[in-house]
Amino acid sequence: MANAWFDPEPERFARSGDPDTSRDAAGEMSERRIYVMRVAQFLFENDRPDGWTAWEIHATGIDLGACWWHRIGDVRIHEGWAEWAHDEQGAVIRRPGPSGRMQRAQRINDRGRVWGRTLRPTYVR
Repeated sequence: MANAWFDPEPERFARSGDPDTSRDAAGEMSERRIYVMRVAQFLFENDRPDGWTAWEIHATGIDLGACWWHRIGDVRIHEGWAEWAHDEQGAVIRRPGPSGRMQRAQRINDRGRVWGRTLRPTYVR
């Protein structure tokens, strides 16, 4: 069965005989998908060896909707287009967020670079 969250046409999963809420939910999946693409495009266009923490990406002002930290993680977890950034010793790079809590940094990986070079439309603007 196809995964509605990552289907390029999630409207196919809306139940036609259901109230508008089903179609609304399908539309929300499309919106979230665009947010994920915005993060991936940002990482592709702003690749750096020490990566980006979720707060650093958020602080750039990119619109990622509600629960923006999930969209940032989705690029790594679900799409496989990013990975944790590592230092020369192989340790995951961590930097403090605004609260002082340490956050892991991530960066685009080879799979994400292929996506960035060949498949991506412009999502960030």
